Amino acid sequence: MNGLTSREQKALEHSWAKTFAEDIFPAIDEKPFSVLYSSNASRPNTPVNICIGALIIKEIFGISDDELVENLMLDPRYQYALHTTSCEEQPLSDKSLSRFRKRCYDYESAYGVDLLHDCLTGLSGGIARLMDINPRIKRMDSMMIAANIRKLSRIELLYTCVSRLVIYLHNNKKDDLLKGMEHYYDPDDYNKTFYYNTLNETGDQINTILHDADKLLSLCGAEYDDVTEYQLLVRCLSEQTVVEEASRRLRTKEDGAYSGKENHDLAAEKNIQLVNTDLSGKPVDSILAEFVFNEEGTKVLRCPAGYEPKSCSYTGEKSQQFHLSFQRDQCADCPNKDHCKAKIHKKVSSVIVSVKSHERAR
Repeated sequence: MNGLTSREQKALEHSWAKTFAEDIFPAIDEKPFSVLYSSNASRPNTPVNICIGALIIKEIFGISDDELVENLMLDPRYQYALHTTSCEEQPLSDKSLSRFRKRCYDYESAYGVDLLHDCLTGLSGGIARLMDINPRIKRMDSMMIAANIRKLSRIELLYTCVSRLVIYLHNNKKDDLLKGMEHYYDPDDYNKTFYYNTLNETGDQINTILHDADKLLSLCGAEYDDVTEYQLLVRCLSEQTVVEEASRRLRTKEDGAYSGKENHDLAAEKNIQLVNTDLSGKPVDSILAEFVFNEEGTKVLRCPAGYEPKSCSYTGEKSQQFHLSFQRDQCADCPNKDHCKAKIHKKVSSVIVSVKSHERAR
């Protein structure tokens, strides 16, 4: 690196950054993440491999988004690790990571595919080697890193639903309901809650946000049943949390995925009719409910137009996706093709359907 003395350069070559730069960063596969960005839009401001590499570094050192962005600007080890030494200005901003986490989580909610988990699983060997050579790095494997990133995404989502309802109430002169929650309509509150905090402070964040969410549920009566912000909070809580011994906590894998019945039970309790959406509020097309599965739920038998797939490959319980192929003209001439998001190729057409999207559409 330019500007370093020979002694500093030697220290850099013997630091954790060298292993990260040579074993981990080049192995990050950006291609699966292309689905997060519109083909009509420009590439993301921060390259995907830098976002992923930065999230890994954030977790293994237990630092906040703020500390990570600052370290990337000032510490040559971070620049070396993420291949940004030639950048005139470092490509991470205060919102880069939170936006990327949100895109990944929204995609998982809509399609049942955890892109970060799949990516980090492929990096497990490099991450393990990094742990072995540097005892100061927090001991964790790729699964733990992926889980921590996902957990923060879920907390950010819960926070967003709570803050949107608080802001709605504030804008409608209902401040008498918001004692102790005024900070949510402070424009800087999001950064204060997430950007400057580390993983060690996450537990307190969860407890505070869940307490405020329950408080809002108890304060908002039937007059808010038709308020979108209220509906989204109810849906988010039903999908992301469970109530155990009168205490709300985040749902875990051991609890299983949320079911439509749980969701509608809570909605019924609050006199709310929910619209099928993913957690960012994006509609799930109702056509997805019309795909016909076998009894085991491991094969698609027919599409909504009644065609049997030429082939049907199932990705397994982890992502629960079906990759289907049909005769080209069956999809090309079908009025449902835009709803199914069919891709028309030279000889065949392909469609991807996930179990979660199918269930949510129902």
